[in-house]
Amino acid sequence: MTKRFFKYLILNVINTLFILNLCGEKLDLRFGYFHFFHPEVNIYTETHFNVYGKSISAIKNESGDYTGSVLITMTFYKDGQVIQGDKIRITLPEVSDLDFYDRGFTAKSQFRLPPGINILALEIMDENNASESYHFELTIDVPNAEDFKVSDLMLIAGIPDNISGNLSKNDFIPYIASNTYLYDNRVKEILFYLEFYDLPVDDEKELPFFVNYYLESFNGNFPMEKFSGRVKIKNTGLHPVFAKIDISSLPSGIYNLVVEAINRKNELYAGKKIRIERISDVEPASVSLDLLEKFTLENTIVPVETLKDSVKDYLLYMMPIVTYSEQKIIDRLLAEGDVEMMMKYFNSYWITKASSGKYWQEYYDRVKIANSNYGTRLIKGFRTDRGRVFCLYGPPTIIESRKHEPNTYPYEIWQYDRLIAYNGSTTQSDRIFIFADREINTGTYRLIHSNAMGENFNERWQYLLMERDMWTPNVDDVDLPAQAGDWGNRFNNSIIINPSKFGRYNRW
Repeated sequence: MTKRFFKYLILNVINTLFILNLCGEKLDLRFGYFHFFHPEVNIYTETHFNVYGKSISAIKNESGDYTGSVLITMTFYKDGQVIQGDKIRITLPEVSDLDFYDRGFTAKSQFRLPPGINILALEIMDENNASESYHFELTIDVPNAEDFKVSDLMLIAGIPDNISGNLSKNDFIPYIASNTYLYDNRVKEILFYLEFYDLPVDDEKELPFFVNYYLESFNGNFPMEKFSGRVKIKNTGLHPVFAKIDISSLPSGIYNLVVEAINRKNELYAGKKIRIERISDVEPASVSLDLLEKFTLENTIVPVETLKDSVKDYLLYMMPIVTYSEQKIIDRLLAEGDVEMMMKYFNSYWITKASSGKYWQEYYDRVKIANSNYGTRLIKGFRTDRGRVFCLYGPPTIIESRKHEPNTYPYEIWQYDRLIAYNGSTTQSDRIFIFADREINTGTYRLIHSNAMGENFNERWQYLLMERDMWTPNVDDVDLPAQAGDWGNRFNNSIIINPSKFGRYNRW
């Protein structure tokens, strides 16, 4: 296990493979893993932690300098049995100026795990702040060595300042994100790394092998020659590929980064594809030129006449699941008012989604339920907080509705055993959403707290529910304000949050 600190070189990421993003004023720690191959150890799993220094509680030591640390306990399970584990401590260096911690600190480990589904349990604790203690579990699916032709694709967030000479995989700091790999207008290039293994050759005429890499439009899969490259590699052993693509002139939008190994006959051996999002000052001359010029309406997923009448509404219905760049495209299409372009974009979006098992009719059914159940007199259901969550994540496992508590605003608690976003972000386990109708009798339940990644986390959510019955709350107090003895009040004993003195999940 290695530890080092670095200054972020090219990215200010918001949230990859998997992330524990405990943001706000809380611990900002991110975790990702990648599979690689080595002939002596077979497939191994490389794990990466990245924590923002200023989110760690720093205290002065005896010498008067600041320091702090995060302790991470990793335990791997297979078929209910512990198979491996590790403890990692990321320690802040001793400094007199807290601004030195305005950077990321990393730790890396490697594990040889059996093929198939493995469970990783993570215990994370800020050692100077007992309240910053978390438990997470996630599945890691390890591929079989016989079918392993190419490693995971690692996008690179930075390289430490003190590296000299030739670079190796161990020098790279991976880019870890939750939903989308976001590149804003300050980033001028995409750096990436992956490995190919033992390319088979039956005919010498197939040699040499090439690796093509390029960006393609996400909605339509059209390769973009301006953002591409090629390298030649040998056909035996391990073949590392470290490359970059200049994106200084790349317009805002959603793209795929594609990396493929092909032989001389242009036959595909193996490859990887990953979605990125670009937010840039460079705008395409027209949405149609960038995404839609090659798209037709010959095979629409909705009858053309129906789509003509409803496409504006359909595009708005997609807002809960689209990315920031996709929102910009939809806003632009609606402003331009070109119905044919709207129809093309709608079809291109959902045809692309269908390849990953996401279908318009399935999503539209969610929207209709949201509009029916969560709308108000002024707002359609899909635009409300409950409607957005329902459209994005689907129906919760449990809904606990508290409309008549004596000391609180009306509120609902939604709990998901497995949280799977319709936009393809990371699967999460055991997540809650708390909605409150603080405007009373309007039915406008707003999200006041969630422990899901990327959602509104507020450890003082209880106070938001109790404010109408409290005159002078202590702004520093995060303990539960309601008293268990309050007549008629089940605030401290909800089915989801705290059904016993230990809590349903022993951590609420």
